Amino acid sequence: MVKQDGWEKPLLFFTNLDARQYSASGDIALGLVPCISFDHKSLVDIAVDHLALCEPKSLVYLQFVTTGIPIKETRKSLFEDAAARHGIPARSEEIFLLESKDYNTQNCQQPLVGEAAKRLREVLKSLPRPSAIWCGDDVLARRVCEVASELGLRIPHDLAVLGLGNFRSSKTGDNSLSTIPLSGETIGYRAISVLEAKLSGDKSFPDYIPVVAPAVMIRDSTLKIIDGDPVSRALAMIADQACENLSVRKVAEELSMSPQSLHSRFVERIGRSPGEEIRRVKLAQAQNHLRDPQMTIASIATHCDYSEQNKFSNFFKRETGLSPSRWRSENV
Repeated sequence: MVKQDGWEKPLLFFTNLDARQYSASGDIALGLVPCISFDHKSLVDIAVDHLALCEPKSLVYLQFVTTGIPIKETRKSLFEDAAARHGIPARSEEIFLLESKDYNTQNCQQPLVGEAAKRLREVLKSLPRPSAIWCGDDVLARRVCEVASELGLRIPHDLAVLGLGNFRSSKTGDNSLSTIPLSGETIGYRAISVLEAKLSGDKSFPDYIPVVAPAVMIRDSTLKIIDGDPVSRALAMIADQACENLSVRKVAEELSMSPQSLHSRFVERIGRSPGEEIRRVKLAQAQNHLRDPQMTIASIATHCDYSEQNKFSNFFKRETGLSPSRWRSENV
């Protein structure tokens, strides 16, 4: 208990204080309140071991902000050490500076714009293919998927993305996110036990109390190598052959399934049909080619499995609302 204006208040109840500094599970523990959070090493090892299965040429630890936040700086160091044990080149990046006027919750929740979007594009463009990114939370992982799609990167074939938190955003969008869920219930029980002990006069608790991280929840964004079910195999086949006269029937035959069964499994797992996935991959490859000023619209049409340029243009406009040339002028 602490005394304030003659009243006794529980130690964990503060008002008018910076939540980043006085939080039972926040990024900074100053000694007033124990920080109950993941065991950093087990969390990082789980993330890196999982992404290493995707056989990336490089690994990136990405945060909205890292510098000046001790827990994130610790994870950055552990991430680079874990990647080295796998023999995979690794680096860490951050989208904002802590003192940046653009760094706030609202700007992180929305699609990135301005310098933040430019910075993320630069990071993604610099990566060899395939690469893998572990993001500080699912919100950032969703931003990565959005920008990767703009750049024509295929997830997970060009870029595997792993989040943290199992937030609602991990289950939305074109690619559901593989993520490490937060151990909210375990952390909550530990916090209550610490509170009870402290209110009873026990002062023996350290500033930081670790909780072992749970296993990865595997979804689309790292599915290619890890999951061998029919939907995963179909996704890999579509990613590799969408522009090679591929049809839903051919995919189903390759998997010894009926088109109807494949359709139902696709919709159940990823929320769209095999035909929609083929069109999505074709569109991503078309957009990637359009960013190359040396390629003509006619040659791009051929690369995307269209024998006639007008059929390609009709497909592209139907999917984006813009002609290929108009899209190129607005995005390159």
